[in-house]
Amino acid sequence: MAVPPDRPVRQAGAGPVPFPPLDLMSRVGSVDQADDPQRAYADLGEALRRGIVDLLPPDWSWAERRVLDFGCGAGRTLRHFLPEAAVGEFWGCDIDDASISWLREHLSPPLRVFNNAAGPPLPQPDGYFDLIWAISVFTHVTDRWSEWLAELHRALAPWAATTATRRAMP
Repeated sequence: MAVPPDRPVRQAGAGPVPFPPLDLMSRVGSVDQADDPQRAYADLGEALRRGIVDLLPPDWSWAERRVLDFGCGAGRTLRHFLPEAAVGEFWGCDIDDASISWLREHLSPPLRVFNNAAGPPLPQPDGYFDLIWAISVFTHVTDRWSEWLAELHRALAPWAATTATRRAMP
């Protein structure tokens, strides 16, 4: 869904979804250099959403699923799953206090968010999540990446899936 520059994404049955302040949006990409930073932020989040959905099996349903956006920032991708959060549990975590505080104040509920530490563990029990994604998190986790991969594996249901990306290094 392309987002017109003057209209943020809308929640199902609600008003516009607010955008985080520019400094929080810029922590997950250089949107501050864009002609319209909110549009750039929304477009990238929607593209990431499409990429995640495209990886799922055709019979996937969000109903009663538990999903984690590991390293969610201020919700660049999660904001595009608000309608699905009405039928499933959508979680986001990040080490950045300001991003989680903003999400907690503006998009929780329906999203569930928490601060995670620089190293494991996550507070959820073994096998809690049905899907975990981590968008460009492991680009920044250089010392404890293997601990985090093991932790994400622990937090996944036995049949579940995870996807992670990292920026290509020059």
